[in-house]
Parts: sequence; C-alpha cells; structure tokens
Amino acid sequence: MKRFFLPSLLFCAVTGCSILHRTEPIPTTAPDHQSNYPSSTSETPTNQKSSDISGSKKRTTNAAPSPDLRGEKRTTNEAPSAGAIQDTDTKRSTKLEAKPISRSPENADALSAAADALANGDDLTAARELRRHLQKYPKQFLFRYQLAEIYFRNGDTSSAKQEFLQTIADAQEAKVVNQALLVRCHTYLVEIASEKGDLYSEHLNRGIGLCLLAQKLIEIEGQANEQSESLVFKAIKELKQARELQPDDAAGAWYLSKCYSALGESAQAEKMWAIARSKAYLNPLTPKELRELNETR
Repeated sequence: MKRFFLPSLLFCAVTGCSILHRTEPIPTTAPDHQSNYPSSTSETPTNQKSSDISGSKKRTTNAAPSPDLRGEKRTTNEAPSAGAIQDTDTKRSTKLEAKPISRSPENADALSAAADALANGDDLTAARELRRHLQKYPKQFLFRYQLAEIYFRNGDTSSAKQEFLQTIADAQEAKVVNQALLVRCHTYLVEIASEKGDLYSEHLNRGIGLCLLAQKLIEIEGQANEQSESLVFKAIKELKQARELQPDDAAGAWYLSKCYSALGESAQAEKMWAIARSKAYLNPLTPKELRELNETR
C-alpha cells in the first residue's frame, strides 16, 4: 500500500492553500499548536457506531459546496478552489494560513492509518482514525474540519454540523485567526441548513460568512470601500432575516453589531450589541465571541 508523504494539510501548511477533498490523502503528522481554551463540546468517542457515515445517503460526488454566500442556487457541485475562498463580488481571495506541521512521530499513527484509508476510499476507517486522533488532540481543528468533510460527503449532516461548529469555535482561538477556514465552515453550514430546510441557520451562516469576507477585505485595503460595504449590506440583510425567524438569536445580533460598526453606524451597532448581551444566555455564542461581546465598550 502506497503511503503519501505530502498530504493535503501538509501541503496546506507549506503553501497556505485550503484543505482538499476525498481524492487527496490527509496528513500523517499533526500541527504542533494547541489552544489552552477548554473545549466547548465533549470529545468524540472512538467507539462511535459505523452507521454514522456508512448509510445509504453517501454523496455521489466528492465535491464540497461552493463558497457562494450570496443566496443564489448553485449550478455545479464543483469544490472550492484549493488555493483560496473567493467572493465573486469582490474578486478577492482569502487564503488559509495553516500553522507549521509537527514532525513528532507519536502523533502519526492514527493519521497514517486515516491517510491510508482515504487513499483506498475507506471513509469509515478514516473517520474512526481521525476521531481517535482528536481524542488525544481535540484542539487540532484542521483535522476536525477534515472529519466534518467526511461526514458531510457521506450524508451524515448532523455529525458534520457538530464538527464544523466545533471547528469554528477552536479555529477562533488560534493566534492568527484563519478567516478562510471559518468562511468554508459557514459555507458548509449554509448547505446543510438548506438541505434540512432550516431557513434561520441558512440566513445566519450566510450572513456571518459575508461579514467575515467584508472584514478580511477591509483588513487588506486598510479601510472600507465600495466593495466591502456591498458585502456588509448583504450580510446585514441576511442577519436581519435570521433575527426575524428567531428574535432571541444572540449570534445574529452580535454580527449585526459588527456590520454596523464597519459602516460607522454607532447607534445601530450599540443597539445590536445590547440585544446580543441580553440574549447570550439563551443562545450561546462561541467562547471567543462571548469574550469579545463582553470586552466591547
């Protein structure tokens, strides 16, 4: 059995590109960084039933949802480009900024087995080995992201959603926040919500994704411009629709506050901030979002 020594996440760490999909082997070594913040969910059990990903709903394509956060129907199952996540309105790309990969051999056993399994098209074994690795290293969110992708393409959208949400929470704790990875996770969550008919989650995750894209563009340009403001207005529209469906939503109010701040509308930003503060206990934010909410003002 041929083993791959330059798998996708290792390539990602070197070039800054995003994680590839099923036809690409996963890395056999793990990132050396660990977040000190405690996990917000329990660790994944290694004895999880095989039916989690081996059901009849397995997708006929290896493609991930395209990162179209504008609410338009997709006409293709083409995966996001390996190099970047790009919004078609801004024509700007946001590259993944992966941490260096550790060469420590004690991390490699489960990942090597997972890489071999994926090379042979055995998603069930790959998922089991990734869960085993994440039991030991629960904060290595790039591998959790890949586990979530395996669940997604095998039709286990409930498990995929849980892992994408945990990936977001853990990735936010990194010293350098990987905006592109966050956008990819929210793109998947939009797709999952759409399949389930969950309009609230669809609008919420699309709005957050657009907000993140706008923030990255403002960071690149050094100031807001017509393109970033266009993204912000689209994000506001989506987040407002989410709040109409679930008025007690803290996340929607918090990201609306960020959007209004980006537009310089301080009164609206403060209003949304106050709502988010009052609703946070009803609809929990991620640990990082909650800290930012409490530190604002």
